[in-house]
Amino acid sequence: MKMIKKTVKIATLICALLLTAYITYFLSNNQNQTINVTVLEAKIQEISELATVEYNYTDLGKYENYTDFYGWKVPFTTSKFIITYDGKIKAGFDLTSTEITLNDETITVILDNPKIISHEIDYDSMQVIDESYSIFNKVTITQFNEFYKEQAQQIEQKAIDKGLLISAKENGEKFISNLINQLTDKEYNIIFRYK
Repeated sequence: MKMIKKTVKIATLICALLLTAYITYFLSNNQNQTINVTVLEAKIQEISELATVEYNYTDLGKYENYTDFYGWKVPFTTSKFIITYDGKIKAGFDLTSTEITLNDETITVILDNPKIISHEIDYDSMQVIDESYSIFNKVTITQFNEFYKEQAQQIEQKAIDKGLLISAKENGEKFISNLINQLTDKEYNIIFRYK
């Protein structure tokens, strides 16, 4: 009888030790995962804005304005100009709201969709090819600004149609994958999702 009680106590003690070891391992493993995810998120969010592709272009813009009288173009009221200029568009990611989850061997990175980050025109490169102004219809700064905005939108759309945001996405995923691999001590399967 004493032998059975002693065996039960030893078995209970071994089970308790194994359970304690398992819980300790499980908790420490989960803590490491939480710390890794937190560190990864912080490092990526710290970058804030990531430009992953640059699109350089030269464009020709044409502006024409005239006085219209019930669909009829009034003579001697046309003002117009044609200019060429160089510009640069950068596309990439806003990383401030990046989320990361870790599940076994898989890291999931949740990003905002890529977007145009900046669009700059090199004003020193501007050249006027043709210009004519009417004394009855002068070009104002407001009209020039509207012309510039319209041109910028057209060029941005042209760049997007040529795959600007697709390239930005591919380059961004490569950059973030390399960064994660540098910050972690083992290889993970990295999946990207977009909000």
